[in-house]
Amino acid sequence: MIKPFVVDNHYIWSNRNILNAKKESREIRNQDIDYKSKKIGFPLPKDIKSKREIRKLLNNCVRPETGLHIFNSAFKTKQEVLV
Repeated sequence: MIKPFVVDNHYIWSNRNILNAKKESREIRNQDIDYKSKKIGFPLPKDIKSKREIRKLLNNCVRPETGLHIFNSAFKTKQEVLV
């Protein structure tokens, strides 16, 4: 199996080098759904009624800062060979 890069507690499989990022808590144990939604910038879906499902959805979201870090480090330098 291809070894993933671990960024902010997410596994990222990429053929480009992903630089290590500062680890921050994703606050998975925090139960406040509105706080998590605002922090991530993800609006709460209206069609999902179960709070458990909404929590699961928010816990699996990648923070915008993490996504930007992955994007920037993947395209920072031109890569000639596979990792």
